[in-house]
Amino acid sequence: MTHPLGQHWQQPKKEDISLSLRYAWMTMETFRKLCVYQTSTPIGVYAGKMWRMQAYTNRYPPGHPNSKHEWLLCWYQPLGEFNSRDKPIFIVDWIIIQIEP
Repeated sequence: MTHPLGQHWQQPKKEDISLSLRYAWMTMETFRKLCVYQTSTPIGVYAGKMWRMQAYTNRYPPGHPNSKHEWLLCWYQPLGEFNSRDKPIFIVDWIIIQIEP
């Protein structure tokens, strides 16, 4: 995250996270540096702002024997479009977290 207004947001360096097509690989130390947001998203929307949350990542409802509860790495990503006030539009993107041994 490079925006000056995001300087007080604590998050790991993106170099400490390896992304594959399906997973974000990181150490437990890096994982613990991510803020947790379970039922909302962080205010202050800046490109590259990261956090973690737990969610069900398959088609089975919570409580079903096959449901899968996993940690997700989430981040704000610019969409490349602007709203009516000429402000950039961001989306929340995510990927499943895997902890390196």
